[in-house]
Amino acid sequence: MKFTRKGDGTWRFTCAQIEWLLLREVLEMYPVTPSGHHVASRGSASSVPNSTRKLLDEVASAQQHHHRKLVRGWIDAAGKPDQGIAPGGRVHLRFMPADLEHLLRVLNDIRVGSWIALGCPDDQSEAPARLTAGTRRFRFAMEFSGLLQSHILTAMTDPA
Repeated sequence: MKFTRKGDGTWRFTCAQIEWLLLREVLEMYPVTPSGHHVASRGSASSVPNSTRKLLDEVASAQQHHHRKLVRGWIDAAGKPDQGIAPGGRVHLRFMPADLEHLLRVLNDIRVGSWIALGCPDDQSEAPARLTAGTRRFRFAMEFSGLLQSHILTAMTDPA
């Protein structure tokens, strides 16, 4: 899996076909973070006025709708001849800088939402969370999203 900055300011994402299939499965989970999870202040959710909560919910819903359309576009682009699966089983996709920011947000939602679905496990606890048939996909999505976010952020901050 590799992100490369191109001379025209776009980013090229290259990965093996199996990595793409896994990423596609993770992206199709979006959104995972429960609505209402984000609070407008450091206080409790009940301290947020209803009008503010309603406005926040509307903005979050519009953003999720926009991100779902982007995710669908990325998935569909993988099937196009000028992008998508190339000889040798490699997948190539091109992202505009703004798309990369949206991808980071989608991956963060999947990672955080999966963490919540797993019961907010603490890495410091002595007993690891028990995986079940229902929680395995969230554990994988959480780890895979975090790995991909790390790859993107490393590529974005690499001066080369």
